Amino acid sequence: MNTNLNVAIAPKDSTFQVRINSEIKRAVEEIYAKTGMTLTDAFNTFIQQSLNVEGLPFIVTKNSKEALREQAVAMLMLDLKRAEERADTEGWIDADDLEKELGVHMSTRNSCNTYFKIVGNFNPDEISELLNLAPERTWKIGDLRRNGTMYDFALWEIGRCTEYDVEVENQMRKTIAILQDKIQILNQIRKDYDVNFVLEIVPSIYVGDTNPCLAPPLDVIDFCHATRTEIDIDLYVYDSEE
Repeated sequence: MNTNLNVAIAPKDSTFQVRINSEIKRAVEEIYAKTGMTLTDAFNTFIQQSLNVEGLPFIVTKNSKEALREQAVAMLMLDLKRAEERADTEGWIDADDLEKELGVHMSTRNSCNTYFKIVGNFNPDEISELLNLAPERTWKIGDLRRNGTMYDFALWEIGRCTEYDVEVENQMRKTIAILQDKIQILNQIRKDYDVNFVLEIVPSIYVGDTNPCLAPPLDVIDFCHATRTEIDIDLYVYDSEE
């Protein structure tokens, strides 16, 4: 399908007619008039947006909220792919430089948390002693959750970064910075204990806001490979009205 078609400039060589109730027509004309559009303008906008998304420009489903999230994730991944392709040909631009170039401050409701955690069957105090680091959060097997149930795995967590950066790789780097000289110790811990290492990336994205770059950079991938650390992206997508 040719998605480059432009309704506004394409030759008008075909006629489309539709019959509609006069009262409904008048009511909808009043609605669009408030935005400076005629009914024809609105129809052309509908057609153009249908071409842009290659489908209905809105969701028709009984479970619209879930469908909206799925559509938003699909659009996000498509935008990320297009942005990466464009950057490969035109070069990358830093977010701060972009703000200076445009003369605006790009505010967003998006957020992201990144942190490193060790989970499994172990004593968190022993991990702290081996790494010579003070964790930001721990619990032991048998400790109680808020709901009164017991944890069946231990946790040791460090490096939580909540300062949102549209280039999320910068948050990843801040998270693992304190562990870069602990790779040998981490590998010994992995051999001696029943543990898993995880780099958690938890972005919360609002539809319509600037999409973050979630791809981990090579230096982060190298660290995770060296320590057999899993990368877990726990993505949350919200309707712009939520």
